[in-house]
Amino acid sequence: MPESVAEDLGKEIRNDILSKYDIDNYKTDKTNEFIKKLNFDKKVKVYVIKSRQFNAFATPGKYIFVYSGVFDKLNSYEELAGLLSHEYTHIDENHGLRSVGRSFGYEIFTSVFLSNDLKEQIFDNSNMLINLEYSRAFEKEADLNSINLMQKENIDANGMLALLKIMREIEPKRISSSELSDHPNTIERIEYIEEAIEKIENNSVTNYELETLFEEIKNNSGK
Repeated sequence: MPESVAEDLGKEIRNDILSKYDIDNYKTDKTNEFIKKLNFDKKVKVYVIKSRQFNAFATPGKYIFVYSGVFDKLNSYEELAGLLSHEYTHIDENHGLRSVGRSFGYEIFTSVFLSNDLKEQIFDNSNMLINLEYSRAFEKEADLNSINLMQKENIDANGMLALLKIMREIEPKRISSSELSDHPNTIERIEYIEEAIEKIENNSVTNYELETLFEEIKNNSGK
């Protein structure tokens, strides 16, 4: 898919979200300071939505949206780094558009230019990207790559494991088992993250800048 189309779609989704939800400007500014220190793509932009929900998602156009309720549950900057690394991988690997592409068929990927009609179909279904559940393969790739990204910045990868354990405690009980769903459940994710961490060398050092930023984000009400 042409990058310009992904950018247009991302802006469309961003504008739609910003028109519907209140943004915590203080937490947004501080979280963008935080993510810059993780040395991701400089074009990545984070918005913090005022909501008590525990949720985050990434969209085309290199946008990450984090619900403010996330900060009520997180206990460390390592956990926040794990969450942002996970969402950034979805962006970097183009998981969102690749997933939506299944719904529209191979025309998206075999056409050099998208027709206006097809563009409109994607824009009209932009909510699909917001509520998207990634496949096991994409979710696992994002989980495992988060460890690689954290290691590059000497951040303790156990933060990713701690994040998943928090998610396990607060998530609703799924009726269907992981075997019946294409999306991995949190227990499965915890297991393969534990295995991955056992195989790496812990090169972490305390990052006081990230620690300070995390405390500022977590402890500010945004009022």
